Amino acid sequence: MQICPAVSLNSLIKHFLILESDGPVNHQMFADGNPGIVFHYDQPISEGSHRNTMPVGFLYGQLKDCKHLISSGKTGLIVTVLQPYGIYALTGIPANTFKNHFTALEDVLGNQARELEEQILNASSSADRIQILETFFIKKYSSFYPVDPEVRHSIELICTHKGRLPIAWINEKLQVTERQLERKFNAQIGISPKYFSGIVKIHQTLKLLQYTPFNSTAQVACEAGYFDQAHFIHDFKKIAGVSPLKYLSQSHKLAVNLFPAGI
Repeated sequence: MQICPAVSLNSLIKHFLILESDGPVNHQMFADGNPGIVFHYDQPISEGSHRNTMPVGFLYGQLKDCKHLISSGKTGLIVTVLQPYGIYALTGIPANTFKNHFTALEDVLGNQARELEEQILNASSSADRIQILETFFIKKYSSFYPVDPEVRHSIELICTHKGRLPIAWINEKLQVTERQLERKFNAQIGISPKYFSGIVKIHQTLKLLQYTPFNSTAQVACEAGYFDQAHFIHDFKKIAGVSPLKYLSQSHKLAVNLFPAGI
């Protein structure tokens, strides 16, 4: 279930996700350009094949490849999906510090994280958990770190043009050098403008595949701005861990970048 945040939090939070299951699950997650914060409140969950047990609350940065969150029993997860710059705005820590891995929230927010985890565990409903999280973020609103206007403008341009704008055009438009913009992106987004743009383009291609009647994957890839079908399939498998057709065959996708894989 996807839930919009309070309007006052739109600049930090894209949406909340509630994921619940009565039995074992394997959630496969891949990059969508947004970091996030996860809390689990039923059976423990672990990361990947090594089954590293995750803390109650943890943060994930920009992903470069697919990740697996696995539970052996009843599962309850609430995910705060942040805006692309959300980690930096919340913590002031360079976002590339968190790139492609999970970090215990306590290691970043200390006592605040422990108190938040306890409240989430003691809450009796999803609505209560969202209220707890919104109250927490609203209280922290005045201490959010400012995001560079050039980073915000670049994200807007990339998303508006569905990842198809050359980064050189954005540099010229904003009158900023390639090196300057890349440094700002790495610090406040966690990845380069080029990589972020590639993620946006991949997800635009998925939307076309899902909602537009095309005759072939090759036609979709061309429409989305790829040189050829092979390039699109290669890029998608690299971040999602499965082929586009296998992803699209999933009938129970939990979010655009999250779906149940086999246990």
